Amino acid sequence: MNTPKIKISQQYDYNVKQVLFATQMTQEELGHLIHETADTWLRRFFNGKIDHDAMLQSDAFRKWWRMHWLDRDDRCILDFIWEEPEDYRFAKYRSLHQIVFYLLNPIAQHLYQDFLDMQHHFEHGPVSAR
Repeated sequence: MNTPKIKISQQYDYNVKQVLFATQMTQEELGHLIHETADTWLRRFFNGKIDHDAMLQSDAFRKWWRMHWLDRDDRCILDFIWEEPEDYRFAKYRSLHQIVFYLLNPIAQHLYQDFLDMQHHFEHGPVSAR
């Protein structure tokens, strides 16, 4: 029996639709929430150590941050928000994404280390092959 396969981008697109429906946010509000959290995260852990504004303008960083965000939604957050009353889902969604600020959590540790591993790419673009 052939198991149907979907691209991860299709799963993430579907998940975004679930988030928007469950929380009653607009696409624009979700975009602002993702950006706002990235901004706060960079200031919290890398204030004075990086060019903060340039990092937020980096297309590679923004895509990387969004990928991690959508991955958290897929792995655990969507399951939790559906358990909540409709009028609390937006608050629950926001609070669950705050896990990135708690460095004793493995998800936050992975995000932090992955940022350090990717930082040069974010700041200078991909390293060209010689």
